[in-house]
Formats: sequence, structure tokens, C-alpha cells
Amino acid sequence: SVFGDHSNREFTSDEILKLWGEPMFLALFIPLTVIFAVCSLLAFVEYFRSRIPKSVFFACIVYLPSYFGGVQTIAFKSVSEMTANAVVSEDGIGEFNTWKPWLFVCTVIPLAIGQLKVINVGAEYFQATKFFPAYSAGLMMMVVIYGAGFFQEYDKLHPVAFPFGLFVLTVGIFLLAGK
Repeated sequence: SVFGDHSNREFTSDEILKLWGEPMFLALFIPLTVIFAVCSLLAFVEYFRSRIPKSVFFACIVYLPSYFGGVQTIAFKSVSEMTANAVVSEDGIGEFNTWKPWLFVCTVIPLAIGQLKVINVGAEYFQATKFFPAYSAGLMMMVVIYGAGFFQEYDKLHPVAFPFGLFVLTVGIFLLAGK
């Protein structure tokens, strides 16, 4: 947060929808979604789960709610940005009189349910002192990565501090997973 972008920008619903299709965001979203699909298979299909080490299962159970949380944060921020324009907009009609904010409200709810479901699975299989710090670190990573890509703030990230911070978080997660 010390090296991050501290500027304040407002977006209309059309600008928010456009950001969801930006190439940089899609370049992050698509591979992270593929990893999500692989982790889902490894964690929840018994055939695969019985064949993977416990540390891989742990990494999957940490990644899944972190992914849900990252996408949920962007969807919720989309609603938040539209809410800022809810009372007055250029045409005199608030954003909530259109379908656009409701799309994201309806997206946030299943993401939150999925996130809580997988958090409960993680809490069932792993010690709280191991799972929750790893999940918190994973969630922070996903929110920062998605936020930087979605709001196009990647050029404002510190070129040394940001990658170093991600590296330290990743090492910490693997240290927790290995014990």
C-alpha cells in the first residue's frame, strides 16, 4: 500500500463493463481461471485428490477461495463504482435504473457463497493456524493482482517492491504448506 496508486478515479457503468474486456485484465483472468479449474478438479474430484500430495491439496484449498475473493472484490468494486453514480448521472438517470449494476450484484452473491464453502473445507481439513494465514495471504495476492490488472494500475506499481512482496507472500504460503 505504501508504493501503490493513491489517486481517486470514478467510473461509469459503461467504463466498468469495458474494463472487464480489456486485454490486460483478460491476460490475468483467463490463466488464473484455468488454474482455478485445475485446482477444483484436484481438490474435489476424489480420483485426483487421492493421488496428489497433501501439500498440493493444501495449495488448491488456499487458491480456490482466494480466487473467488479476488473476482468477488472486483465485482463488488464494480457495484461500488456504479453506486457512486447511482443518484445523479449525465442523463439524469441513476445507474441502478439499468441492468448493469444488478449483473454484478448477482455475481457477487454466488462468489461469496463459493468462497465461504471452500473456506469451510479448508478449516475442516487443516489447522486454523495453518490455513487462515495462507488463505489471507492468497486473498491479498489475488485482490492486488486483479485490482492492478482490472483498473490498469500495473504501471503505477513499484517495479521492485511489488514483485518482492508477492515473492515473500508466495514463499510464506509454501512454508506453511510444507509443514
